[in-house]
Amino acid sequence: MEKVRSRRDIFLSYILPGIGGMLGVSLYVLGDTMLVGRGLGAPGLTALNIAIPMINVLNAFGLMFGIGGATLISKALGEGKPGEADRLFTKALALCVGAGLVITLLSLLFLDELCLFLGASPASFPMVKDYLGTYLSFAFPFILFSGATVLVRNDRGSRLVMVAMLAGSVFNVLFDYIFIFPLGMGIRGAALATGLAPCLGLAILSFHYLMRNNHLNLSAGGLSLRGFFRVVSAGLAGFVLELSSGIIIFAFNAVILGLDGDRGVSGYSIVANLSLLVVAVFQGISYGVQPLISFHEGAGDQPMLRKVFRLGMWTALGLGLFFFALGQLFPRALASLFITGDEAILRYTVPAIRLYFIAFLFMGPCIVWTMKYQARNQVLISLALSLLRGLALLLICLYALSALFGMKGVWLALAVTEAGSLMALFTLDRVKRRKNMAQN
Repeated sequence: MEKVRSRRDIFLSYILPGIGGMLGVSLYVLGDTMLVGRGLGAPGLTALNIAIPMINVLNAFGLMFGIGGATLISKALGEGKPGEADRLFTKALALCVGAGLVITLLSLLFLDELCLFLGASPASFPMVKDYLGTYLSFAFPFILFSGATVLVRNDRGSRLVMVAMLAGSVFNVLFDYIFIFPLGMGIRGAALATGLAPCLGLAILSFHYLMRNNHLNLSAGGLSLRGFFRVVSAGLAGFVLELSSGIIIFAFNAVILGLDGDRGVSGYSIVANLSLLVVAVFQGISYGVQPLISFHEGAGDQPMLRKVFRLGMWTALGLGLFFFALGQLFPRALASLFITGDEAILRYTVPAIRLYFIAFLFMGPCIVWTMKYQARNQVLISLALSLLRGLALLLICLYALSALFGMKGVWLALAVTEAGSLMALFTLDRVKRRKNMAQN
């Protein structure tokens, strides 16, 4: 990994490609939602939102192996151990391949049970099954692409990763339209476009190796069982955080169905997909700084590590303010991106967006701060923070606030969670500083 010194280099070479690449990932789902909403209306949005948690599951496995491997790889390179980096690279890829094949088989064998478990009602079941049956046929390339993007980014290929992700998104949106409208394939067409998109992304990433731009190589020693646990444990926080996104959507769907029925789920589908876009930006910042933090941790360059971290935090804070303002000023325009002609859904969604977008004031710094611990391979701390923020605290806030304030409490649950998580991070940082001062 080349050393970067200026803030401009860090931003242009790592943070900006990270944001661009993750925007590409978010558009996989966003393109589906916009075109399904316009082509199939509220029933299509309801079915799609019920199916979305499985996308989080696949992405969680890819990120666990990709981030886990990449964290250890960059640290090994910082320590001057290229052979160890090659072995870790091989382990991470092998885990992606194995998980992709197993999940594809299991999900298709138990498709009906999966649809019912996710909350498909008798009315939405056919659409949910059509979407998941088609999409999960591509579980293997999706997991491999998710993991490979992180690994190639850590192998000096951040710009190519951005191109691959954006190209996949453009393909997805284009063929969403072709399959849904001219060909009349309905929600099955949306799933097919989403499933084919990572195949294109993998083809583009292969040029990193065909053009011999890679510095990491497959290693026969990398297939030994020893060390697989290290990759999994290093990426476990990312897995929990991404998987919890699917669990949270599942929980939100269940609570909203009880309070407002399918209309509420349709409105939440719009809010959740707008949130997906914003979260992708924040994750892009964190994935951009991860290789540098891991590398400089391995090299023992703490001043440079702090410089990278501060730039990531300020970028996240600035973009958080921007997204918050966007939600307060233009909520109807944002909702209209997904559905037209249904005035009741639009009126329902506008106040929800205003309340939900408060969370973005706190979310970006939380994501970048948590990534710092993960990138430094502080497994227990990063895992605890991911469980607190991504699952435990959010579920508590969701059920408590919805019981007290109804739907208004549902929309405020994320903001309360993110604010609480940021306070926990500040507290943890103060405790660590005092402990270090006492030891010195």
